[in-house]
Amino acid sequence: LPSTFQSHVKRREDGRPVSSSGGSSAALQEVRQEAFSHFRKEHAGTDAVNAHKRLLKTKYTEAKVLGEQVNTSRLAINHLKGQIEKHRISRGVQGLVEGHAQPPPSQPDPREEELRRELEAEKASCCQKV
Repeated sequence: LPSTFQSHVKRREDGRPVSSSGGSSAALQEVRQEAFSHFRKEHAGTDAVNAHKRLLKTKYTEAKVLGEQVNTSRLAINHLKGQIEKHRISRGVQGLVEGHAQPPPSQPDPREEELRRELEAEKASCCQKV
């Protein structure tokens, strides 16, 4: 400790510091806090620690934004899958009501194809974000 801090620390006859349970615990606590502050300011690694804190904060913010974007894409993908399923069900019901058999799978449905293109586009944009 610097000499300014050492002069405030009460010592026993054997040289050990007096415990903080003594009568001047508030003063001792203040001296300890000053010593710790001095150490933090003077320690060689302080700048590196602060730089790592800033970097970590930036990375955390980026990860949070990316997570929100991925969740938004996931919701959109699930919504489009639901729309495709609803469209297939409505086509099947319409075919039953009209008495027609469903068109063979080789005949693409324009609405389903449109929904599939949107789904693939959303998947591609989600993968580009990650």
